[in-house]
Amino acid sequence: MIAPRRAAMALIVALFATLFSAPAHAVAPESGYGAVSGTITRLSQGVVSPVDGWAQLYKLDDQGVPRSAKGARADANGRYRVPVLLAGVYVVALTADKSWGSFWGGDSLETAARITVSDGGEVTGIDGQVEAYAGMTGSVVFRADPGGPLLPQNEAVVTIDQWDEETGRWEVRTPHVGGTISGPTEQWGLRAGTYRFGVMGMDVRVGERWIELPRRFFDDTGYIDQARTFELRAGDVADLGQLVLEPHVIYTERVAGADRFETSALVSQKLVPTGTRAPVVYVANGLSFPDALTAGPAAAKHGGVVLFTTADMLPAVVVAELTRLRPERIVIVGGPAAVSERVRVQIAALAPGDAEVTRLGGADRFATADLVIRDAFQAATKAYVASGLNFPDALSAGAAAASTASPVLLVNGTGALDQRTEALIDDLGVDHVVIAGGPAAVGMQIESDLRAITDVKRIGAAERFETAWLVNLEAFDQPDRVVVASGLNFADALSAVPLAARLRAPLYLSTATCVPWPTRMGTETTSVASSVLIGGPSVLRDMSASAAMQPGYVC
Repeated sequence: MIAPRRAAMALIVALFATLFSAPAHAVAPESGYGAVSGTITRLSQGVVSPVDGWAQLYKLDDQGVPRSAKGARADANGRYRVPVLLAGVYVVALTADKSWGSFWGGDSLETAARITVSDGGEVTGIDGQVEAYAGMTGSVVFRADPGGPLLPQNEAVVTIDQWDEETGRWEVRTPHVGGTISGPTEQWGLRAGTYRFGVMGMDVRVGERWIELPRRFFDDTGYIDQARTFELRAGDVADLGQLVLEPHVIYTERVAGADRFETSALVSQKLVPTGTRAPVVYVANGLSFPDALTAGPAAAKHGGVVLFTTADMLPAVVVAELTRLRPERIVIVGGPAAVSERVRVQIAALAPGDAEVTRLGGADRFATADLVIRDAFQAATKAYVASGLNFPDALSAGAAAASTASPVLLVNGTGALDQRTEALIDDLGVDHVVIAGGPAAVGMQIESDLRAITDVKRIGAAERFETAWLVNLEAFDQPDRVVVASGLNFADALSAVPLAARLRAPLYLSTATCVPWPTRMGTETTSVASSVLIGGPSVLRDMSASAAMQPGYVC
């Protein structure tokens, strides 16, 4: 009923605009004219009482369109009388200060009861009730520094969410800009209902600094599902008290080497302390993505790491890291074209005597992915499906998959679902698939074929950064840490997947020149306290608080 009531109120306000200056006393009817009389009451805090509101009568033409209006104000006992009416059909609208208006006998002009007034006749008993506004009161302040003084926050956007029984969800009402939440006033008029209130903090300047303030809800939470719920009757006032906004400071560290090979080694050092043996190390070609895409979730599944090599030479930093790790098992991802036999021999020579060295390489990237997944996963109830023809969506799915010990299955994106992937889903016992990417990446025929064998959910957007954000929203609930890597190359993000899994953190993608808006949305939520940037400034821009205030930070 919310929409019809709003429409009705809008009409009443428009039609009353020229009539509020009418005298507050009834005028005796002229000879031959009719009249309408009744009583106006108001519901407020569960009590019905008379109110000196307004009764407005609209004369309808043959098509039911209001062509003229006449009104009168009720007295202190709520009694009104509208005289000097021409014979005809009328509808009655009732209103009062600090109340929602109503039509007599209906919710709108169209449904209102029709009253027939005859020459010289008077229609009595047209009694109606209006509903008092509900309101709220409170204030918003902020601190520029921990423990610092409270300062007025005059640019906060106050948000109002009302539960809609018809839609079964919270509906956002129009926000108001102002430092103090005032009410109950006409400006803050609320209908009886269930509400949650919040404040969207704005950037404020304190001296030479810009302070970024997050969104908070009463009572002091960053999430609407944890916000205090107010059950308001007509005339009630929600006392919100004071909400203190404080700067959202994210501690940031960067893991960056001179190149992708050293960066993979540095990520490995964060995962496996010196003196501890790595359970498994996956070694993949760091210059070509196809064989490497499934290695991240596989390594995360067994508490391992991913290191990169070139096809023909094992970089010195990787040699040193393999020596430090003393892995129990080494998995070389890809055939001799991806990682040469020469490099395999070098790796084997670095392995401890009791270590197992295995090469998993198929005829193509999809066959290699199948081998890696079957080797790492004996069973999985959930799996992610992404295109193997490009890397962004598979990277987005990597950390999300690792968070639930799920594999990332690669498909060619076009045509029908291949038999190898169908068999893999069946053999693993997968009963839920998340497609990462839109129909341009993973076609509708593949989705249809998947739906024929298991439960399917598609998460995709027009570009890679938004897809990553949406995938993470589905997989992670209020993370306190995030990992960020370049979305323009695969290497840093892939080596970061096991780290994100260890931290129980989503992996977001960014660029060297600006931070895509979906990445900022994900990394700057109020639950996030720290972030790990993978890669140097040449591939991933600074995401510190000072950088966030620079022009062009968000793209």
